[in-house]
Amino acid sequence: EGGGQLGCTNSEATNYNAEAIQDDGSCEFNIALSTQVTTCGGIFVDSGGSLADYGSNENQQITIFPENFGEYVFLDFSEFELESSIWDNMTIFDGEDTNAPVLINGVGLSELLNQTVYASPTNESGSLTITFSSDGSGNYPGWVADIGCTTYGPCFGFDVDVVTTYETEEGSSDATATVEITLGNEPF
Repeated sequence: EGGGQLGCTNSEATNYNAEAIQDDGSCEFNIALSTQVTTCGGIFVDSGGSLADYGSNENQQITIFPENFGEYVFLDFSEFELESSIWDNMTIFDGEDTNAPVLINGVGLSELLNQTVYASPTNESGSLTITFSSDGSGNYPGWVADIGCTTYGPCFGFDVDVVTTYETEEGSSDATATVEITLGNEPF
């Protein structure tokens, strides 16, 4: 039912499929092939893509914008392996360009492995700008990060769990109620 060819339907992706009618979430956005993309899905990769190492003497920059007003981009790094940040490094800015506040400064090695980086709620564009540079040798696998978007509502920033138990026998004093408030839930 539904049918239609599956594939990447975002024309800004490196693996865009013009024949695809239904997006399958496979869109890949390569830092070396785009300077600006608008998406809330797919993966963000280094110049070697998801399967090869990045190159030597790179100096790349990309800005990822959310699809809709009121959304904020996040990157969830499932792979991250760079040479030491002395030689190869990534910086992530909280906005449309490198004049925006720095969220992550000059990381290398595996510092962002299994980390998620979010555009802040004060970032009016909701975008993230990423720069990457490499030296002339020692290339590594680079990174793969899922791209997503989030929103920040008026109650963002805490979780509340209410746990109750009831009296096992009427009139007994074994009833309890617990409210657990956790401040600083994801993304903070």
